[in-house]
Amino acid sequence: MSHVLPHVPAGNGSEVIVGEYAAQGPGREAEVHAKRLNVNNGAATSLSYGAPPDVRQGMFDDKGEPRLVVTRAQGRAAHHWRDAASGQWRLLAAFDAYRAPWSPHHVDGNGGLFETVPAGPDGILTEAGNPPLWRAYPDEGHGLFKTENRVDFMTQREGFLAQHLAPK
Repeated sequence: MSHVLPHVPAGNGSEVIVGEYAAQGPGREAEVHAKRLNVNNGAATSLSYGAPPDVRQGMFDDKGEPRLVVTRAQGRAAHHWRDAASGQWRLLAAFDAYRAPWSPHHVDGNGGLFETVPAGPDGILTEAGNPPLWRAYPDEGHGLFKTENRVDFMTQREGFLAQHLAPK
């Protein structure tokens, strides 16, 4: 088992939230079980009771309570929200695993969820009449390393900025 530290609750220096990875078998993505860990005595308490299966990511409020989980199984992904008052989980959205309509970003101190939405050619910016500059370089990985691609991107960027930041 391996662990990650996804959250440190506000105002409680003796406890942290850890995610314990549980292998699901060959070729399957590991499930993550959230636990509250007391760093003074090593006691751990599960925060996964009642959560949907196949959790891959979790988000917590400032008190360290689970609020949102992302699940993935059989090519599908879903976002589930845990109501603060009832403690019940409910499905927010389900979609093809790599075509999320939005991505969870942050849970604020009041339990509000902030998300990001795709800004690509079919995203919300285009729907609002503000299409983004969208460039893809299939011969590059994560970053621009080829000189001709860097020059092309910078040229496209300068035109975009001149168009949208020009005085009116």
